[in-house]
Amino acid sequence: MLIGGGGLATAADSGDGTPDWDYAPSSRPAAGPEAHTMANNNRPVSGKNLKAGPPGTKDSAGVWQVNRTDVTLSNTVTVTDADGDDADLSFQVYTTDANGNPKDQVQLTDPETGNPASYGVVVSDFVASGGTAQVTLRYGDLKTNTTYAFRTSAFDGSLYETEWSAWAKFHTRGRQLSITLPEPDKNAPTVDLDSYQEYQTARRNMPEPSASSTTSAPDKPTGQCSDIGNDKIGCIAIGKPGDLTAEQQASVAKRMHATMAGDDLVSWCSNLSAGADYFKRTEACMKKATPIHSYTYSKLPSGETILVGEATFASEIQLKLDTSSTAVQTSTRCGRPWPPCSSTSVCRCHASRS
Repeated sequence: MLIGGGGLATAADSGDGTPDWDYAPSSRPAAGPEAHTMANNNRPVSGKNLKAGPPGTKDSAGVWQVNRTDVTLSNTVTVTDADGDDADLSFQVYTTDANGNPKDQVQLTDPETGNPASYGVVVSDFVASGGTAQVTLRYGDLKTNTTYAFRTSAFDGSLYETEWSAWAKFHTRGRQLSITLPEPDKNAPTVDLDSYQEYQTARRNMPEPSASSTTSAPDKPTGQCSDIGNDKIGCIAIGKPGDLTAEQQASVAKRMHATMAGDDLVSWCSNLSAGADYFKRTEACMKKATPIHSYTYSKLPSGETILVGEATFASEIQLKLDTSSTAVQTSTRCGRPWPPCSSTSVCRCHASRS
């Protein structure tokens, strides 16, 4: 029987009536081997300030209440070592039985290596005589909603104290939470989330074109080409947003606004400047104006082809997510910034919605 911090404490015995925890600290030297011949040396002693946390508060029964399983345990090294030596503390943890008494030792993990700790105990760093030593147990060693007992033994690098400290107990908090949400108000008006959200400007990693940027038509049919009759070949090629200068982008915005104003899939899109992409939570207005190049070639009797017409269109894409399904509505419009179509070229811009 041992008088500990929680009162009288007993534990399972080893079969001969001796409790499993009733042994001298030096018989299981987790902190290092003890020197057998040390003249004029005094043994260090554990203090009586055993604590567990966080938060480090006790209940009415004197049991430390902790809010996690990676518990921090501490104790002082007192009565002060008469030699003034630094000392460390070995921390040993036991489960408890129904009466709160030590039952089975918990195999702790070495916090530094992640391997099972020697003799199942965790050893603190050395502290000055009279100081406080502490260890933080590794996550997974302890269970939630469980009461444990722990104690310490001091070692000054040469000698262990002759007996373990008194016991102290701590209880880990249970982690099951019960959350009851209020019933929704079915008569509450629908909240228009878009009215609370400002659009965000997206960013594409591409250089801006100079004012003199031009796109040269290829000498031979290039891109998606087809025979359009009258010995003509029509080709379509997709350009890059960076192909349009600021002046051309402004022309695109003016033409597209004039042709489809009031028919936007995304209501806030028309008033935004061309040359950038804009997003909200469920809508997108992509006005970076990706160019679409149209080329018309004439087939000569010799079999050669010559370019007879070209036009460049700039696209604008509007996206709207249907929040009641997985469908996405799209709307595409085109504006032709330059040059006017020649009489022999095919100049069309399709607007579609699906």
